Amino acid sequence: MPPRPSAAVLILLVASPLVPLHAQKGDEAVLEAVRRLDSAWAKKDTAALGTLLAPEYAYFSSRGGVEDRRGTLAMVADTAYRLASSERTELRVHRIGTTAVVESRWTGRGRHRTRSFQDDQRCSLTLTQAKRDWQVAAEHCTQLDRAGVPSARAEDVGSIDAILAALYDVISGPAGQKRDWDRMRSLFAPGARLIPTGKRPDGTAVMLVWTVDQYITAAGSQLEKEGFFEREIGRHVDRYGEVVQVFSSYDSKHTKADEKPFARGINSIQLHHDGARWWIVSVFWEGESPAHPIPAEYLGAGACFGASRRVDGPSSGHHCLARLPARGVVAEWFMAAVLKTAAAPRVFRGPFAAGCRAAGEGRHGALGIQS
Repeated sequence: MPPRPSAAVLILLVASPLVPLHAQKGDEAVLEAVRRLDSAWAKKDTAALGTLLAPEYAYFSSRGGVEDRRGTLAMVADTAYRLASSERTELRVHRIGTTAVVESRWTGRGRHRTRSFQDDQRCSLTLTQAKRDWQVAAEHCTQLDRAGVPSARAEDVGSIDAILAALYDVISGPAGQKRDWDRMRSLFAPGARLIPTGKRPDGTAVMLVWTVDQYITAAGSQLEKEGFFEREIGRHVDRYGEVVQVFSSYDSKHTKADEKPFARGINSIQLHHDGARWWIVSVFWEGESPAHPIPAEYLGAGACFGASRRVDGPSSGHHCLARLPARGVVAEWFMAAVLKTAAAPRVFRGPFAAGCRAAGEGRHGALGIQS
């Protein structure tokens, strides 16, 4: 992440009316200054914004960055900065003489250069009164709901195709190559889960439920040590409004040059579009086995990119994969899950399979985890 605060963190504005939680006599002028600030920012009116920022204005980001007045005005004026929507609520004014502190909650979404953002922040503005006018002297915003989620590359989250391609790309690479885990984190919605599933040796079903960081901890070092390449070999998409369910068939290799994959399976991927970008809500997968080969409709010409079926309207165009030759059973099939106990996984094969195995046992499949 860059040392300077991002556009997502710097935003102060709001398009909707300010609604204070508590307003006392004399606070109206303070709130009006904040409203004018937000309006000027929304309209990219740097002339008006310049009259509202004090000469020594400073912004303190939740990541420890500091931006001055000049840098803030330059960012707002940048044509690569676009705010799609915003709202400021929960305002409260604290005044001591000619100084006022305004606490508020700011939510907004948009794009700055190659990164999209969606923020939920608690902001504190310090204003000073010069003659009869109020100016903003300092501001500090802290992320709330999406704290810790890195900004995504715009090209990664602009379409269903893009976010799925980014998901497979970010986990793939040769032995010794570090993965960009912040890029992976940026694809997933807060609270998202990754869920490998399979069976124990006795035939009973089992699954693990991981956060993104738990997956990275479990699978990351193994992916980087052994080399791992996963690709999509078929796709079926159902969409209702902004909710999307994808059956994404995959195969996994240790190097791109490997003639045969060591694992295949299906990732069930849930996506959501919030009006600005796509988010991965969950990835739930199972590796292929002799008992459960991937159905033909999820491979080759029967598996399409784009929306295979849209529930709330006509289907969008299909962009189908070329038919792939049937491979039959891969030379080394792994059990979906081999567990000593429910709490002590030893082997998970299938997408993202890497983190589930015990020391030295098994191989990883889809998304690096053996199922």
